[in-house]
Amino acid sequence: MKKGIKISLWILGGLACILIALICLVGIFSYFTQDYKNSQDNYFARVEYYIEGNVINLQEVGGPYCLIEIVPTRFEILRNEIRSSDDYVGVYATDTSKVFIIAPLPENFSSALERIELNSRDRQFVFNYTSVSVLRTAALYKYKLPLSNNYTPF
Repeated sequence: MKKGIKISLWILGGLACILIALICLVGIFSYFTQDYKNSQDNYFARVEYYIEGNVINLQEVGGPYCLIEIVPTRFEILRNEIRSSDDYVGVYATDTSKVFIIAPLPENFSSALERIELNSRDRQFVFNYTSVSVLRTAALYKYKLPLSNNYTPF
């Protein structure tokens, strides 16, 4: 009888440890998700721009993310309170009038990328007038963006 109680207590203790570990993991995941959402909201509170243009170069940088070089046909930055130490979407090269961005391509995107639009108000990328992806900062791949005194991050 005592042996059965000890085994039951060990099983209950093990289950309690597993439950506590799961609760901690959910809490950590929730914290990082909320932190990511807050950092994105903070970014979009400090910028307002609309860019569209023709893609002249595309380079995969990891996962669905690509470094895209654009010759803009429309370029409007109404507000840009970004420092080079912040996370940002891309850079504008004042000396060449080119735009470089890091963008996640949509999952089923299979055609050649010819045209892109970025709109910070709607928080979206539009590829070739049809495919849409969420506009977000380059965070992990920011170091892939070119950097110089003539480049303005946005």
